[in-house]
Amino acid sequence: MPEHIVVDALKEGSLVSPTLDFDKHSWPVAVELVWHKEKPLGKAGTWLQKAIIALDRQT
Repeated sequence: MPEHIVVDALKEGSLVSPTLDFDKHSWPVAVELVWHKEKPLGKAGTWLQKAIIALDRQT
């Protein structure tokens, strides 16, 4: 998400931005998966998370 949209949530701590290793790849745009920390990922979110991790391991 664009930082200017979430800057207040980041400052107040209701949203966190983890440090990622995406910079080591040649992807034109970093890919981030965001979900509510008090709600587990569903089937689609779990699939997406695994797919992103698998792509990261291929490079």
